[in-house]
Amino acid sequence: MLYWKKYDLECISKKDRKMGPFGSNVLRGKFGAEFRRLVCIRKASDCIKCMLRTSCPYAIIFETSPPPLTKIMRKYETAPRPFVIYFPFKNLSLAEGDKVIIELTLIGRANEYLPYFAYCFSNVLRSLDFEINSLSFNGKNLFKGDGIDFPTEDYNYLKFDLDEDLSPFLVELILESPLRLVFNGEVLDIPQFSALMRNFFRRIVLLDYFHCGGDGQYPFKDVLSMLDEVNIVSFSLNEGIFERFSHRQRRRIPFYGVMGSVKYKPVFAFLLPYLRAMRELHVGKNTTFGFGRVALGSLSVAG
Repeated sequence: MLYWKKYDLECISKKDRKMGPFGSNVLRGKFGAEFRRLVCIRKASDCIKCMLRTSCPYAIIFETSPPPLTKIMRKYETAPRPFVIYFPFKNLSLAEGDKVIIELTLIGRANEYLPYFAYCFSNVLRSLDFEINSLSFNGKNLFKGDGIDFPTEDYNYLKFDLDEDLSPFLVELILESPLRLVFNGEVLDIPQFSALMRNFFRRIVLLDYFHCGGDGQYPFKDVLSMLDEVNIVSFSLNEGIFERFSHRQRRRIPFYGVMGSVKYKPVFAFLLPYLRAMRELHVGKNTTFGFGRVALGSLSVAG
């Protein structure tokens, strides 16, 4: 069973500034470099070849790779990362003292490393002239002096149980951050529902297996043909190209994604829990940078 928690990191700007629509890029890039500086013992250039990669916090979080005896993804060198950093994808004009919220989703065992995230964020935000005001879960501040109170509340769970509720709905999905969806080797300008759900099903199964102790079974085969019955009713999309600087590769890397809204029907009722979870777990490429935040918008019974 997939499980996760979403934390809100409230920070205060220490000066007047303007921020572009890709703040997650700066945060994620600097955060990864700071995390590595903090925990990497050998300072190896390639985590795959490091003998400590199965126990090193940096390798587990940022360079997740299938273990030697993995049941799945044997031919792959990397696996999905167990976190998402989300910062609003819009232009911001901040005055000194203004507050902004960074959303941090930690999946499975990554929650055990919450103090690492808090410490690294504190250093990174200080370098960007921000100050952390609180780190909260369900409205409760977890900062306690120089330490962190681990939240005792339950996780969010997503069971891979498919009931038989075939009630049809007209569903609007809001792409709150750029969605980069690759299907059959092609980047989709318009997200077909079948491609979206197949990507998400694969993502959650792999996250469950590598970070939540799942068995790696794929229970969605029987419903894949039903996804092809869902049609696009209407859409309003904007495409954008973003750039980030990779501290590891020391070069600029272009990112492409679409934002806006898409309406689909008929979406069967048993899929709604997965669509609701998509907002915090994200879908598609570059999810750790905040890409692929998809929210369930309007919902009505399909005629």
